[in-house]
Amino acid sequence: MVNTSADHIWHDPESKSDGSTGSNEAFFRLKFNLEFPTEVGTPIAGVGIARISVDDDYELYINGELVLENKDNGFADVVNKIDFTPYLRNGENILAIHAVDGGWDEPRDRLYERVLFDAYIYSITHVPADFNNDLCVDRDDLNLVLNTIRKPIPANNQVKLDLNGDGVVNIADARKLVTLFTNERGRSCW
Repeated sequence: MVNTSADHIWHDPESKSDGSTGSNEAFFRLKFNLEFPTEVGTPIAGVGIARISVDDDYELYINGELVLENKDNGFADVVNKIDFTPYLRNGENILAIHAVDGGWDEPRDRLYERVLFDAYIYSITHVPADFNNDLCVDRDDLNLVLNTIRKPIPANNQVKLDLNGDGVVNIADARKLVTLFTNERGRSCW
């Protein structure tokens, strides 16, 4: 997967699987704890984003709830990006993946058995200039400012884009945003 250091968690590195040498299904489970400061009645103060690629189909669960189901019968090159924030809770959380090699209704060997999963969970306070709320200040955020300069939006929506507080969204705000990039040259975090 591009921009990840994740390793395959279900993988036949020698490509020797012929349908009789390995399981056509795999189950993965990870327990983790979150301790986000919250007030009674408010949602969890965090964001969870994952990318997953499975050869071939899968179900992704967080805390027993189905987050995403891929039953396309084998498009292993598809990488899904998932916001699983609504499924997180303070305390113990459980992430589970049910992966199938071959079609969902007919598990069978299709040469590879692969699961690649990469995720991050962040506590939210405030990331200045992260206008699209992906916890990364990058070119996507810069484009929002530049598009507003080119084609102004209603004034009440411009307030958050006015990084230097002069009451106008202009090139000075774009220059300020560039100094706040999370990664060099505004590369995406994902």
